[in-house]
Amino acid sequence: MDIFTESIDEIYRTSRNWKILRYISTKFGTHPGKIVIYIGFICLFLMMIGVYEKFICDVLTFYFPAKWTLRSIVIPNFASSKLWVSYWIVYSLLKLLDETIPFLIQFIPFYYAIKCMFLMVLYAPKIRGGLIIYDNVFFQLVKDIKGRDSK
Repeated sequence: MDIFTESIDEIYRTSRNWKILRYISTKFGTHPGKIVIYIGFICLFLMMIGVYEKFICDVLTFYFPAKWTLRSIVIPNFASSKLWVSYWIVYSLLKLLDETIPFLIQFIPFYYAIKCMFLMVLYAPKIRGGLIIYDNVFFQLVKDIKGRDSK
C-alpha cells in the first residue's frame, strides 16, 4: 500500500475513537473518517483563500504535537524524543520568523498552508520527518560543535 492509502486508512481507524466525531457522523449518516477528511479540506480551502489561515495553522501544528509530546514523556522512547525535540525546534524557529518579519511573510503566497503542511510532515506518524531533520541537521550540528569543543 502507498503512504496516501495508509494515511486514509489510519484516519478511518482512529476517527472512530472520538465521541464528537461519532455523534456528528450519525447526524450526517456517514463515517467519522469522512468527517475528518471534509474538515481537512475545509481548513485547507480556508487557508488558501486567506481566512483564519494563521489560526488554523497554529491549531493543527500545536494541539496534536503537544498532546503526543506529553504522551511521549509518560512513555519514554528515544526515537520519539528525537522526533519531538526536532519538531519543537523547527516549530519555534518558524514561529519566531512569523513574529519578527510578518511584513515579508505577506508577500509569500500560501505561506501558512505551506508552513502547516511542512510541520505536519514533521510529525506525521507514517513519514516522521522530524527524525529525518534530526539525523541530517541537528545531529550533524551537535557533532560539529562537540568536535570544536574537544579541540
